[in-house]
Amino acid sequence: MKERLNYHNTLWAVFFSVFLAFGCVSGEKGSPDLPETVEVDLQVGISNASQSLQTKASKNDKDALDGEQINSLVVFIVNASNTVEKKFKPDLSTDPDAQTGELESWTSGTFTLTKGTKQIYAFANWESLNDAALNTAIGTEEGQQMPDLLSKTVSWTSNSFDPDNNKFLPMSFSETWTVSSGKKTIRLIRLVSRLKVTVKNETEHEITINNLEIKPFNTSSHLFDKGEDNILPTAGDGWSIESILQNETLSADDTQKASSDWIYINESKEDKGFEVVLATTSIGNFSHADNQHSGSKRTSFVKRIPRNHIWNLNLVFASYELTLGIKGENPPIGGYPDVTTNIDGDKSLVCGIIGGGPFTITIKGLKSLEENKELNVNDLTWSIDNSIVNNDDGLLVGDLSIKGTEITGRMIGAATDTQTATFILEVRNPDAKRTLSFTVTLKFVDIFE
Repeated sequence: MKERLNYHNTLWAVFFSVFLAFGCVSGEKGSPDLPETVEVDLQVGISNASQSLQTKASKNDKDALDGEQINSLVVFIVNASNTVEKKFKPDLSTDPDAQTGELESWTSGTFTLTKGTKQIYAFANWESLNDAALNTAIGTEEGQQMPDLLSKTVSWTSNSFDPDNNKFLPMSFSETWTVSSGKKTIRLIRLVSRLKVTVKNETEHEITINNLEIKPFNTSSHLFDKGEDNILPTAGDGWSIESILQNETLSADDTQKASSDWIYINESKEDKGFEVVLATTSIGNFSHADNQHSGSKRTSFVKRIPRNHIWNLNLVFASYELTLGIKGENPPIGGYPDVTTNIDGDKSLVCGIIGGGPFTITIKGLKSLEENKELNVNDLTWSIDNSIVNNDDGLLVGDLSIKGTEITGRMIGAATDTQTATFILEVRNPDAKRTLSFTVTLKFVDIFE
């Protein structure tokens, strides 16, 4: 079994555009000056999504799902004394788009606001959290003190997205804002991410998935986004996704992949990687045990799932084992010596490049697990499916190419140990008369580890 991760770290977002036209009001006949004010037009919209790993939405985007947008909305503008200066809670009960979670834009019209430093709080679909303290805060009116929400955590029942029963995806945003001229953009971010599991059979025999489980995922999160390095630790055993594709049978010549429904999860982190547990039965002629593909494996290249992302987890039942050699060289800076990567005989297909820089991956071996024999890799035609390379928005790997059995490229940009680049290595197998595919993951390894 191999794992594939289609992973782009981009966001869904809701944009609040605030346009400011300046004016001021002064006292007359010696009376004190009134606070300087500006005219503000608060506009709410939703940005177009880019490629996954994201769960942001525009109705025209191919990744958008029905009901993933705004059903309810509230915006607070709080002054330096922690008093609610302006509150917007539009009545969307008669808006047909909002009622189905499809509202993409809303505008307040012009209003006045005193100048100075403000704290903006914005929420959409908060009812799905069923949080008493948050509901009380939402009821705060203009002129009242705003409750402290910046350090608040909330619980959301995983996979409870159900637009038909008024369960929409909760969103939040908070920012300190100094009122000034120009355009103000605010991104309202969903608290959750979504996951889909796809399984493909590339063996020469039929396989039945008795059970597929992935764990553990968080049961709570910060109310506001604090970055992927500050995800709450998973409490207890967390939440396990069970019975994925249960009793699904994949034939040996099946060209259709079996995919789960979208599964909504809280942002989560697992230092050892998330655990994928499989129970399978092989059917037909083969030389191994009928539970050969059963077992447990960690997603070593994915240890954090931030909010507002999409994770496409691809699992392949493979009848071939690929072996790679990995070489890399990090050019010295100043007095530092060369740092090299030299790995021979890697079967994990997770290639760590120490310090980044140019690298070469050599295809060393391909073994048939069903016939227990080695194939001559030089007699086979290898290629990279460039249409499905995932590369963290192009920040990690450049100049990726293949010639014969050598893959070359260079690790560029602001690489971190949480970034990965995934590409699909393909080879035509003349025996099975099909194309075999292998997911290869590149990751940055810190020089000083």
